[in-house]
Amino acid sequence: VLANAMRLGAQNAFQEAQGELMKAKAEVDQLRAENKGLLEKFGTYTETQSRLDEAEGEVARLTGETTRLLETTSAHLETQTKLAAAKADMAKLKAEVDCLLEAQATHTETQTKLAVADTEMLKLNAEVDCLSEVQAAHT
Repeated sequence: VLANAMRLGAQNAFQEAQGELMKAKAEVDQLRAENKGLLEKFGTYTETQSRLDEAEGEVARLTGETTRLLETTSAHLETQTKLAAAKADMAKLKAEVDCLLEAQATHTETQTKLAVADTEMLKLNAEVDCLSEVQAAHT
């Protein structure tokens, strides 16, 4: 009877231990599933972090490029302003040159008229001298 009771006690203990083992296995399986999910999320996190790092690098590169383009644009605008001022100065100088050329042409024309007038005056002086001689000889 005692052996029977011990055997029943051992069997109950075995069944109880087997139940605990099943619960432990189920808990291990659940933890493995959770761990797998966490590892997948971590993998996704790592991949996302890597992509974020790449994006941050690209943003930094584009920011640098944008800064250089803004500097270039600023220099270009400054050059355009200087060019416009130089063109305005050139137009003013061209107008002055045109005015001076016109004045020179007028001066040349006046010099020509003066030369003609001088020649006429010399002719007239010669005629006056001639007429004076004729008048002096006549009187």
